[in-house]
Amino acid sequence: MNGRKIEKFNELAWVFGMLLLSLAVCLMTRANFGVSMIVSPAYVLHLALSDKLPWFTFGTAVYMLQGVLLLIMCVAVRRFRWQYLLSFACAVLYGFMLDGWLYIFSGLSFASIAWRIAAFVLGLVLTGISVAFFFRTYLPVEVYDLFITEICARYGFKSVVVKWIYDFGMLTLAAVLTLCFFGDLTGLGIGTLVCTLVNSPLIALFGKIEDRLFSFTPMFPALERVIGNSPHEGKGG
Repeated sequence: MNGRKIEKFNELAWVFGMLLLSLAVCLMTRANFGVSMIVSPAYVLHLALSDKLPWFTFGTAVYMLQGVLLLIMCVAVRRFRWQYLLSFACAVLYGFMLDGWLYIFSGLSFASIAWRIAAFVLGLVLTGISVAFFFRTYLPVEVYDLFITEICARYGFKSVVVKWIYDFGMLTLAAVLTLCFFGDLTGLGIGTLVCTLVNSPLIALFGKIEDRLFSFTPMFPALERVIGNSPHEGKGG
C-alpha cells in the first residue's frame, strides 16, 4: 500500500474492467430500456438473426461486428500492426464474458419496473467504473475504442469530434438496421439516450475516485514494454 492506495493495480484494472463492463451491458440488456449506442448495432443484429441462427449470440454479434470494424479501420489508416489483433482478441473475450453473464442472469425475472430500473442504473454505474479502469491500463482495448484512437493518431483529428461522429454513426447504423429488420426501433429506447447523456460524467467521476484508491503502476513492466500501449481515449460500453 502507498498511503491509502493499492499499488500495482494496472493489470487488475483491465481484468475488473472486462468483468464489470460485460456485466453492465448484460444488466442493461435485461432491463430492456435500450442499450448504449456503441453496442446497439450488434444487439439489433442479434435480435434479428438469433432465431434463425441460434449460435449468433449477443456476444458473438459484438466481436464479429468489431472484426468488420477492424478491417475498415486498417483500410482507413492504411496500416496494420500486430497489436490490432490483441484488440480483436479482447473483443472476443468480452463477447464470451457477455454471453456468460447473460446465461447466469437468464433465470432471474426482470418483469417488474422496479427490477428493470435497478438493473439499468447498476449497469450505468458499472459502465462508468469499468471504463474509468480501462482509461488507466496499458493493456489492449476493444476495437470500438481502438478505431477512435487510431483514426485520431493517423489524421490528427480531435478525439472529441471523432468520438461524437463515431457515436452518431453507430446510433444511425443501429436505427437503420432495426427499421429494416423490424420496422420500428426495437433494441433502442430511452436507455440509449440516458447512456449518451450520463456516460461521460460518470466515467470522469469514477476516474477521480479510482485515482484516490489505486496506483495504476504495472505489476509486469516487461509486458507493458512489449505491448507499448499508451493511455486510451474515447472508450464506451
